[in-house]
Amino acid sequence: MLVDWQQRRLASGRTYWVPTQLWQVLPPDLFATIRVPRSSAPDGYVEWDLRDRDDRRRCYESLIVSTIPHMMVRWLDGGFLVDLWDELDLPAELRRAWEPAVERYGASTITDVMAVAEAPETAAYGSGATVRSYAPLESDQG
Repeated sequence: MLVDWQQRRLASGRTYWVPTQLWQVLPPDLFATIRVPRSSAPDGYVEWDLRDRDDRRRCYESLIVSTIPHMMVRWLDGGFLVDLWDELDLPAELRRAWEPAVERYGASTITDVMAVAEAPETAAYGSGATVRSYAPLESDQG
């Protein structure tokens, strides 16, 4: 997947980047612990454990506000971003700029679960995973 980026400037003069679309991050980066230099931290670093929801939220805020596209693509996952979007503390202008990509990625779809159950071999899976085989337990009724 190729993601195009546009650099923009806040009224304060600070610049930020806006993607045309969101992406998926795969493990192990999806659940990494990120250590970032920060002069205000007691030891000069701040760490975020992406397995922890609060840390992930703080990390995503920092990535969106103050890093480059290469860093965002590595650790900022589209699905987790959609999940956290309403909780992120972002400048209003920056939030508005990102919203089209967030809304497209998080667009709701309706899936008929019974269609998958009745014809699983024809089901399309968004995960990229395919069921090779499975063997149901024999029924103990009868």
